[in-house]
Amino acid sequence: MVHKIKIFAITLFLISFSGKLLSQNNMGIGTLTPDPSSILDLSTTNKGLLMPRMTKTQRLAIPNPAKGLIVYDIDLSQFWYFDGTTWLPAVANDGPIGPTGPTGPTGPQGIAGPQGPPGSAGLNGATGSTGPTGATGATGTNGTNGSNGATGATGPTGVTGATGSIGATGATGATGITGATGVTGELLQYANVYQVSNTGTLTPNSGYQVIPGLTQSITTGVDPCKAIIYTSGSIESNGIADDNASGINIAIYMGGALAGTSAVQTVDAVNNSGIGNASKSWGIVYKVDLAASTTYTIDVRAKDYYGGSSATIGTANHPGNMVIFIIPQ
Repeated sequence: MVHKIKIFAITLFLISFSGKLLSQNNMGIGTLTPDPSSILDLSTTNKGLLMPRMTKTQRLAIPNPAKGLIVYDIDLSQFWYFDGTTWLPAVANDGPIGPTGPTGPTGPQGIAGPQGPPGSAGLNGATGSTGPTGATGATGTNGTNGSNGATGATGPTGVTGATGSIGATGATGATGITGATGVTGELLQYANVYQVSNTGTLTPNSGYQVIPGLTQSITTGVDPCKAIIYTSGSIESNGIADDNASGINIAIYMGGALAGTSAVQTVDAVNNSGIGNASKSWGIVYKVDLAASTTYTIDVRAKDYYGGSSATIGTANHPGNMVIFIIPQ
């Protein structure tokens, strides 16, 4: 009997509750006054709404999903809803950041605040570019000339450059002013002439040696006179290495002594690259006063000056000679 009473009471409650739902047309959970605009009004401060949770495979296997159906995909950790055609994420991922907009206009400058304490010194900046060269200062006083340095060794002769093309002939210049008539030279028509020629070869060493054949003895008359001595000839290099040289001194001697400083000539016997043996010529003119009734022995001598004895004097192709003119004073 008691059991029947309980069933009757429950049935009465459900009928009463159903009638209330039908009259309100919505339902509230956690509230007795659901919002009229909602079909279901959930109100709580310590719980949430838990949507159906399933895997992606389970979501895609729902048969005939209704448009607007929403579930939580536990594989993708997202809410998904069905739009009537396909499943879409309820909350889309953020798109890429758009381009920065233009800088707005600068606002007016505010009032300057009080000056703060000096900051620590910053690092030195990079050195700036060199400024333009300033104007040249006034020329200073010339200093005292230093002493001349020692002469450096002669460098090797460079290779001869190719001969340039001949330029066009320039216009003929105006005829210059005729120079003054020179002093009349001494007449030789009254001269006694002595001539000797080279008769052998000589390879000079460090001391003066008489060139074979270039010796002449003369005896002056009762009057003082002058002698004009002329000697010439050639020196041929003898096995000199390429671009090296040997200096030979040629000198006129009288009575076994050097006739004078102007009676000496230095000849460079040079063998340039590719030339082979090379010859160099000498020519000396020396004038001297002679006493009366005196015998003089005059000869031409040679010695090695530098570079070693590497030249020959008196070859068949380049003989030496000496001519002496005796004229009145």
